[in-house]
Amino acid sequence: MRIQIIVTAITVLVACFSQPAQAQRGKPVKSFTDGDVSKAIEKGVSYLWSTQLDDGSWGDVGVPKNERGASEDLYYITGLTALACYALLDSGTDAQDPRMQKALDWMAKNQEKFLELKDAQVETTDWRTYSVGLRCNVWLSANKTTKNKYQKNLEKDVNWQIITLKSEVGEWHDAPIVYIGGSVKPDFSDEDVAKLRTYVRQGGTLFVMTQCGGGAFSLGMKDLYKKLFPKYELQVIGPDHEFYKLHGLTGGKARFSMIHNGIRPLVLHTDDDLSLHWQQYTVATGKHAFDAASTVLLYVTDKQIKNRGANSWPPEPAGPFDKTVKVVKLKYAGNCDAEPLALERFGRLMGASFKVKVDYPPEPVEIAALKDSGAKLAILTGTTAFKLKDDEKAALRDYAGQGGLILFDAGGGARGFGNSARELIGELWGADNLLPLPLSSPVYQMKDMTIEKVKYRRVTRARLVGVKEPCLMAILAGDRPKVIFSQEDVVSGLVGFPSYACDGYDPESAFNVMRNIVLYAATLTPIQPSPASQSQPAKQ
Repeated sequence: MRIQIIVTAITVLVACFSQPAQAQRGKPVKSFTDGDVSKAIEKGVSYLWSTQLDDGSWGDVGVPKNERGASEDLYYITGLTALACYALLDSGTDAQDPRMQKALDWMAKNQEKFLELKDAQVETTDWRTYSVGLRCNVWLSANKTTKNKYQKNLEKDVNWQIITLKSEVGEWHDAPIVYIGGSVKPDFSDEDVAKLRTYVRQGGTLFVMTQCGGGAFSLGMKDLYKKLFPKYELQVIGPDHEFYKLHGLTGGKARFSMIHNGIRPLVLHTDDDLSLHWQQYTVATGKHAFDAASTVLLYVTDKQIKNRGANSWPPEPAGPFDKTVKVVKLKYAGNCDAEPLALERFGRLMGASFKVKVDYPPEPVEIAALKDSGAKLAILTGTTAFKLKDDEKAALRDYAGQGGLILFDAGGGARGFGNSARELIGELWGADNLLPLPLSSPVYQMKDMTIEKVKYRRVTRARLVGVKEPCLMAILAGDRPKVIFSQEDVVSGLVGFPSYACDGYDPESAFNVMRNIVLYAATLTPIQPSPASQSQPAKQ
């Protein structure tokens, strides 16, 4: 009933200006004076205040959960209150009015409630366009006379935030993209550079735009990229790249360059001042500028955007730990460490959730040093085709033969690396012996951590139509895997970033798969080589 009352009140206000509707019914058109309009608004305002509840709100509508945990109908928590507040503020009510303050405080408190429901995937319209749009208009109106008291609430609803380089990197991580724009030469300290590098390594992407034809800014940022990512170059995105196809960006109206680590974009850079169209809201003549912004968002996040305040980078676990497992990445002549913080985040999650300390060196180790590393699991990952030296091949074969476990991981699902890995595995252990790892494998059947289904990223789901099981392959010694191969990306998924183009397991499934591989490796006992095998050279 409350919905009907409020809608009727708003309809009355609108009907006061609906002269053509009366004329169409053959009735004489009445002229309204400014006084008539003011009285009608006052009447509507009085009515809205008369229906405000004691807690400051205008109530909610719908059922939050039934016995199945789902909503039985459309559930609004803040929608009605936002509608009433917006009407009152737009009708001249001061945001400092005690009644309005009570309503705004209630709405701010319950904004957190609906964000919790969103995380729990309870069906409600309160995060859909209409409700969120109303709330945003309320925060904007209220900010005008409250010294931006509700700016944080606005940021939570529109999922953007203005930060400074003085803030800690941890405060940036509720945003998968940091936008940097300017027209003059930027001046970044060594501390600033370190923060930007850490943010990107922890899964973020920089979106950089040159404004007002500022060539000095563009050159300064390109110098910065060399400090941030010396292994990778800024390259122009060709016109046939899938990036431009997401929103049909054609005709060179929005031109981008990219720094890519073979798995995901680290930087998206444009010297076209798209922000001019955003600022002037020239939707008709500057449609490409808005499409470009949407393209950047979609390409980086695949529309998987967390709520404001969410941080994907976990804190350092304090311990104590029940066990320790040594894991190493292997160094070779290739892109062997595209995501240098993958094991750090994985280790933090393992320590916090499973009381397992993942011991790993910060840098990849030489393959020749593998036998003396004490590692239970060795990871060889990359993004391009590669060749190993004969002594490196021998070291891998000996390590696996003596009880170690090797994971070959195609970073980002890279075909070049995957093909080279298959060729190498075939040379060392026989191509016919590389078989799908059955779901009955102890790797998948860890106690209380069974893996029967996984979730893949968008591009992988399109390739593996209908497949929901993990796709690991293995070289087995009996039922014991000694080599595991994954064409679908696992390791970079441990960083936790969303992605439109990465081919592999989604971050949660990547963690679960790696968790089981590591814990299984921890159960393996070394196989002591026989004196005969020790005296014989490795076969090539």
